[in-house]
Amino acid sequence: MGNLKDIIDLDYLLDQDEDFINDTGSDSFSEKYKIISDRDRKIFSEIEDAGEISEKSLLLKWLNIRRQEFSNKKEGLFLLPGTAFYFFWKWSIKVILIAGFVMGFGTAYSFLAYHGVKPVNITLFFILFIFFPFLIFFFSIFFLCLGALKKILSKSSDSSWADHGLVLSISVRVLPYIFRKWQSKSRLGDAFSAINRKKELYGPLFFWPAIIFSSLFALGFSSGTLGGTFFRVLTSDMAFGWQSTISASDLLVHTIVSKLSTPWSWLLPGTIPDQIQIEGSRIILKQGIKALSTEHLTAWWPFLCMGIIFYSILPRVFMLIMAAFFEKRRLNKFDFQQPGFRKLIIRMKSPLMDVSSRKTVENLPEAKQPPVELEKVSSLKKDREEIIKGLKSLASLMIPAGIFNEKERENIKKRIKKHLLFDCCNQFEISFDLENDLIIINNLLSDIQDNIIILQEIWQPPIRERLYYYSELASSVFKDKTIWIILLPYSSERENNGEITDFDLWLKSIERLNCQNIAVERAVW
Repeated sequence: MGNLKDIIDLDYLLDQDEDFINDTGSDSFSEKYKIISDRDRKIFSEIEDAGEISEKSLLLKWLNIRRQEFSNKKEGLFLLPGTAFYFFWKWSIKVILIAGFVMGFGTAYSFLAYHGVKPVNITLFFILFIFFPFLIFFFSIFFLCLGALKKILSKSSDSSWADHGLVLSISVRVLPYIFRKWQSKSRLGDAFSAINRKKELYGPLFFWPAIIFSSLFALGFSSGTLGGTFFRVLTSDMAFGWQSTISASDLLVHTIVSKLSTPWSWLLPGTIPDQIQIEGSRIILKQGIKALSTEHLTAWWPFLCMGIIFYSILPRVFMLIMAAFFEKRRLNKFDFQQPGFRKLIIRMKSPLMDVSSRKTVENLPEAKQPPVELEKVSSLKKDREEIIKGLKSLASLMIPAGIFNEKERENIKKRIKKHLLFDCCNQFEISFDLENDLIIINNLLSDIQDNIIILQEIWQPPIRERLYYYSELASSVFKDKTIWIILLPYSSERENNGEITDFDLWLKSIERLNCQNIAVERAVW
């Protein structure tokens, strides 16, 4: 997946599909799922070498095709949220860089105002335009390293220390107003609000853009400071001097200046004031500046300009390069094994017409089947069998105690393998009592797979105790695993696929837990 724009657009389009499937309308869940599944399988068939490329590449190709479809239809939105974010981001970095430059230029130009009476105070200039920017840079690096060390010591993949919502919050609030003339403000706002609700998953992705954003302003400000200083020197008769109430010797000041000039002294030694120039630029109020040499009073500006370059500008350039590198690495490490992405891969690669329908391609009326060469069908079938074989993953099945006999359990496992492409390699009974179930889970922890399937009867309301149970499993016990909650309808309703209202209630209740590693599926078997 290429960048943040792709991830935002992909998440939005998948949410739109989920909303369409779960919407309470005239069409049944099965019919709506069939529409989405047929579309995704059609996209899969249009992708060249779809069975050989990685799942990330497959998702990106799916996204590009869906973007093209969206561009042709433009239903409600002029731009997809990710595209709108990228447009906003591209212009924001230009504006913030220019704003920083103008502010830095104006501040330095005003500070260096010299009327021939009182020279520019070198110490104040150094503190304001060199020391403070470097101090901010130093503490930024310090806290970044501290956060990274904390993450390493905790041995956790959690990035809560880096959950910086500045860019995300700005996008949620500002973008709908920027694009309100071209598209529905409410729909774009809803799109970003949906991403904002997934801060645990997407928050870390916005951390490094926030660092880049602030670093660009700092870089612009320091560059403006350098420009303003150089412009003043070129267009005005400047004088720089230093003064101190305490008895600071010229030798001490020269030593400090020499140490500060170490980064560039080997390249431009002429920019460093010597001891005689330092002594000649010291201002004593009683004596004034008439006795001071112009050569000594103008010897400081090269040192100050080089100080801005090496202590203000270059550190920010380093910060930008570092932030861009870690942003790219974080995007590359983004987990595309999330339930929503996996369901899309399953829909594209599954040979079934519909996981909720008992009809297959062969059962459709002959008139509805497109004319296809038999050799091509045989080849495609073999290719899909290989693809599905590679897609199947192991899972652990958690079954409520006492509701299924052994035959029914085996049938459920077959259905899961057929429709979700999970091989349930082990199973154990649970009572939905967290304290008792934790004893069972801890004893079998080494055997539990990365995907956990929990069967939940849909008629049972999502009471607080049950939601707390799922929340604890997702956030503590199975923090690095994916939990699939399969909602089972009443026994008498198995043919009707459960009540839609019950499913919606469960879906909204689980969403409020804000646990990104929980997926809710309806058992439509």
